[in-house]
Amino acid sequence: MGGAMKGILMGLVFAAATGCAALKGGASKELDIREAAFRHAFKEDAALGPSFCLSVEGVDAGEALLARLRDDYPAVKKASECASPNGGGMVPDMAFRLGKIGWKSETEAVVPITVSAGPMAATGYSYILKIQKGRWSVVKTDLLWVS
Repeated sequence: MGGAMKGILMGLVFAAATGCAALKGGASKELDIREAAFRHAFKEDAALGPSFCLSVEGVDAGEALLARLRDDYPAVKKASECASPNGGGMVPDMAFRLGKIGWKSETEAVVPITVSAGPMAATGYSYILKIQKGRWSVVKTDLLWVS
């Protein structure tokens, strides 16, 4: 095997090994981050509606995430299961929409979230999360917009 081919092969082996290591626990980390972000949002904004309607990256929150939250927040639902304001005085369900997680490092992430109680009552934030005492926690909230 030539030197160039050997170098390419070694590079591919290294990339595969480090990529697999980086992915180890990736889905679990993301679930932990999403749980921490939703819990933080509930403490800050949840007093306004009868139900908390959750979506992640534009789709319903998964059952694993909902199950983690239901012990403390029994009103959590998939976004598709929630009512919207109908103009008849109904209190709308609260919508919590998480965006894509951005990684700053292995122990720091940023995630956008929108919290709304109707079409003209919404707020967008960016949460910065870090691992503290073995758990993901929101350490900074940046207000992005208000409607």
